[in-house]
Amino acid sequence: MRRMPPTARSGAASAGAAALPPAPRPTAEVPTVSARQLAADPRHVILSLGAGVQSTTLALMAARGEIERPEAAIFADTGWEPRAVYEHLAWLIAELDGSLPVHVVRKQHRDGAPANIRDDVLAVVRGARARAATPPV
Repeated sequence: MRRMPPTARSGAASAGAAALPPAPRPTAEVPTVSARQLAADPRHVILSLGAGVQSTTLALMAARGEIERPEAAIFADTGWEPRAVYEHLAWLIAELDGSLPVHVVRKQHRDGAPANIRDDVLAVVRGARARAATPPV
């Protein structure tokens, strides 16, 4: 397992703390969903990935087979996350190595420019834009 980049680690953990050993692999098969089951039940399990502690833990647990694996994870990019969040997200996607597809969604303006929730709201306040970016869904 690769280590998180230093900028993405929590400041609460001490630098001298020993790394935890990898969790043991479960012996039971991880439940999967067949196409027939999906047709019978149209609900889907999707992980809302904010790249914080809880959603990262759920994604890694699913990849290790410790919990039922969602079909995918979605990161809704506001365009104004701290650099450490984007670094952590890149680390997590590499760590998952395709075992859990991660979809990054970004809002774009009609002219194709990427939306940035902070800049868009300030532009509305200044009167430079008619409306702000909505969530990237």
